[in-house]
Amino acid sequence: MKLFANCNYNSVACFSSKIKSSHVSEILTLCKSGSLFEALKLVKTIRVNSDVKPLIYASLLQTATKVRCFSHGLQFHAYILKCGLLANSLVGNSLLSLYFKVGGNISLATKLFNELSMKDVISWTSMISGYVRNSWLKYARNVFDKMTEPDSICWSSIISALTKNDLYEKALAYFWVMQREYKLVADEFTYGSVLTSCGNLGRLKQGKEVHGRVITTGLCGNVVAESSLVDMYGKCGRVDYAERFFKQMPMRNLISWNSMICGFAQNGRAHEAIALFNKMVRDGVEPDYISFVGVIFACSHAGLVDQGQAYFISMTKEYRIKPGTEHCNCMVDLLGRAGLINEAETLIEKAECKDSFGLWPTLLGACTTCRNSAAVERIALKMMEVDSKNHLSYVHLINVYKCDGRWNDAMKIRKLMEERGAEKLPGKSWLENSH
Repeated sequence: MKLFANCNYNSVACFSSKIKSSHVSEILTLCKSGSLFEALKLVKTIRVNSDVKPLIYASLLQTATKVRCFSHGLQFHAYILKCGLLANSLVGNSLLSLYFKVGGNISLATKLFNELSMKDVISWTSMISGYVRNSWLKYARNVFDKMTEPDSICWSSIISALTKNDLYEKALAYFWVMQREYKLVADEFTYGSVLTSCGNLGRLKQGKEVHGRVITTGLCGNVVAESSLVDMYGKCGRVDYAERFFKQMPMRNLISWNSMICGFAQNGRAHEAIALFNKMVRDGVEPDYISFVGVIFACSHAGLVDQGQAYFISMTKEYRIKPGTEHCNCMVDLLGRAGLINEAETLIEKAECKDSFGLWPTLLGACTTCRNSAAVERIALKMMEVDSKNHLSYVHLINVYKCDGRWNDAMKIRKLMEERGAEKLPGKSWLENSH
């Protein structure tokens, strides 16, 4: 009888364990599929053992983040504090992710991070990624610099952030420390950021060195790495190298096409840029914002007014892409070079980005090219209203007045320039000639 009772007890315990195990599995499955409310209902119907609580509540937090339900995430946070689950690194990291991705309050996320008793690499990486996503670059760098052993994901995040914020020198400095001191292997995304920095700095020699590392890492044929190589060589003036790699690519994406189109356009090969854009469209690749910047820029430098206008109209009407400052700059330059000053001025006045100061200097430069003194005077005076400290409007107007023999007016503008503190800045340019 005693033996029967023991057997019965053991079988009941085993059956109960299976039920709990199946419930936990079901909760995790619901969480994985994004069914937060169904998972929560099931959690309320069962008694969750303490050993699986961290896993379940971490999963619930991750699902709340996925479906962007911050209010439920806050409720989970309150329960986690009550049950003392914050000491678990999985739970803590899931909470950090919730606050950064859904909460929108960086200060609260920082406070939570400081309260975590268990911080692992994922915690530090979450902080860096969260700061980067919210453009808190200074804080991201501070967190990164406190890490004793940052992993490759942390390095990639900080290098990417520096590149996106145009801090190319610093991005390269971090990369070389990562490679030479920490001996970490970079992935294709890190190489993409580094090659972008090399391209924007015109560092051909360093770009070639990074290219060598791409080869030794075994990333040849990787579309991200090879697209970045095409972009780098194009920006460094070696469009022949860029073209060679583009043609050899086993697989291309939109970034690959854009890099080559812009490489041709920026290196005086406008007709090839236009031909490649048309081929891309024929091949079924839909152009984006950058694609149209490249092709309109090419039209501008080739003096193809009708073609440039056709692309601009196609961009807005057919592809529903809103014209940005770059597109308008290219169109103003295109129209201005052709002597169509009034059309260019009308385009600026109608553009949503008309308050962007960069459009007026472009038009002013075009006016001086076609020697339209009246237009230069009108636009220069308009530029002075928008930005009284910019020297370009004063310099161009002084030169026009001198050419027209209006010496007194030229002296007045020179005096006005000095009174307003509009100093002429020295030009800068750098491009390595290493082959």
